[in-house]
Amino acid sequence: MRASLLAIILLAAGLSAAFPAWDRVPSAHACSCPDCDAFADSAVVVRGTVLGWDYVRDAFGGPIESTVLQPGWPDPDHQARQRPIRLLVEVSAVYRGDVHANVVVSDYLYDRFIRAEGAPVSPSWLWPGEAGVCFGLPSDPTGLDAVMALVQDENSGTFRLVIAPFRFDDGTGRPFAERFPSLGSPRPPTVGNSPAADPADSPATVASPVPYFALFGGGFLLLSFVLILIGPRNDHRR
Repeated sequence: MRASLLAIILLAAGLSAAFPAWDRVPSAHACSCPDCDAFADSAVVVRGTVLGWDYVRDAFGGPIESTVLQPGWPDPDHQARQRPIRLLVEVSAVYRGDVHANVVVSDYLYDRFIRAEGAPVSPSWLWPGEAGVCFGLPSDPTGLDAVMALVQDENSGTFRLVIAPFRFDDGTGRPFAERFPSLGSPRPPTVGNSPAADPADSPATVASPVPYFALFGGGFLLLSFVLILIGPRNDHRR
């Protein structure tokens, strides 16, 4: 009883210490680039609505994770973790490039603020802007109607954001064409989906290659364990 009570007290103390520590970490701050033109060097610029997003998942259905290596941070505990995600975007207009009506945009979520060595793990996974990625998505964009500057991703049929999307209606009352006159007039998207936006590869079902060797090895170990349990036993009775 005393041991259980002590464990509960220690757990409560650890949680109360962890959350204030997270609160002291600076939130994503603005990255300054006064001379930058968000659309100047973007070969693909579209207006679209983010329909939803999901993690890129492994063969077992769990989110894929990897380490964000910071060479100047030798302590492994200071290295952040990231999870790749894919956003499904319904394109309503195209300013530049040849884009289908539905495309997939790749990005990442992070487990901590990545621009401060030793930042504690966040209670929840952070959007790029929250994690300190300059010009990254500041929050869940689901339902957002925005103009996006994109570049082709290494995966065929998917894109990456050059900068966080610009709301088509920013609440100022100024028309979008007046805010960004260099884009000119839009045109309709190409009919159909990009390869990555097909139903079989929607953001909710994207997965990495199946590690068959891992499945085979795990099955073999499980079978061996079962055989040991049910195998013949020596009867020492006389």
